[in-house]
Amino acid sequence: MYAIEMSGQLYTTLQQLKTVAEFGRSMSLGIERVLFVSVGAGLAIARSLKRYTDEVGRHLRYEAYASAAFVNLMRANPWMVSNANTLVVLSSKSGKTPETVAATAFLKDKACKSVVFTTSENVVLASFGHQTFFTEKTTQAFHMIHMLMLSFLGAALYNVAEKSVPPGEAFAASFVEDHPLYFIASGSAGIVSHEFGLCVLQERFGFDIHMVDGADFFHSFVETVRPGTRGHYILIIPEDATQPEMLDVKTFFDKQFKGGGVSFQVIDTKGFDISSIDPQIGTIVGPMICEAFLKPWTMALVKATRRTIHDPLLHMGKFDYYDCHRT
Repeated sequence: MYAIEMSGQLYTTLQQLKTVAEFGRSMSLGIERVLFVSVGAGLAIARSLKRYTDEVGRHLRYEAYASAAFVNLMRANPWMVSNANTLVVLSSKSGKTPETVAATAFLKDKACKSVVFTTSENVVLASFGHQTFFTEKTTQAFHMIHMLMLSFLGAALYNVAEKSVPPGEAFAASFVEDHPLYFIASGSAGIVSHEFGLCVLQERFGFDIHMVDGADFFHSFVETVRPGTRGHYILIIPEDATQPEMLDVKTFFDKQFKGGGVSFQVIDTKGFDISSIDPQIGTIVGPMICEAFLKPWTMALVKATRRTIHDPLLHMGKFDYYDCHRT
């Protein structure tokens, strides 16, 4: 059922992929600099794409900015968006994130090229005259925007979701409400820690989530991983240039805790079936599929910790945070 629901919601996005790809090719002519601008999951997508472009981009400069930081930087350095050789890519799932709206409005009369990814033509983000592509109403906004920004998709996304339920239930079995969960990842896989760990488990259900970069693991954090600790660990291994970092982390867990004592799960993106996807983009597709694999774990973890999706949010969407220091 989950796979059927997901595939149905993907239909609108799938119809646009060819158009998005053609538009991207036409707009890329003469581009020397690409700036990704977003917050939350959108920023995680941008950072993951930057990891990929750092490996394959030879003649382009790529940067990823949180929307508020981008606005502040552009106010101080407007020349950065004052030429047609710069492309700014903005995204917002809701289409009304205040700092992303401010960034989009700031770019309205600038010489740079721009493209927006959001939910529909009726949101404020789509009102500034920029080229815009839409996901429409969906529970899979993260995947929709990611796909539109990549202009691709194979069947792998929703195939893995059904297979992930048993390992998710097994991992959640020893979870207690106040146990912290650590996501350890590197390179393009960092998007999974952010989107699933922060945007789903922490933001919506209040889990105690921590993100650890694989490159930092052996430089202090490793000493916190000890038998009997309350923490649980999810290791995510990408198929990019940072893969050796996470293989070293996996080797540590395998050797030190093979007999138990620490709760950990290893997810290697190389293990997913992406036969329907162009091998050239497997590096960035893997983390995306990994997030889809983990999404069904949510309810197992929620059940194990006696949380509920009906718990009210206290601050998200209720506190007008953007530029609040000025009022």
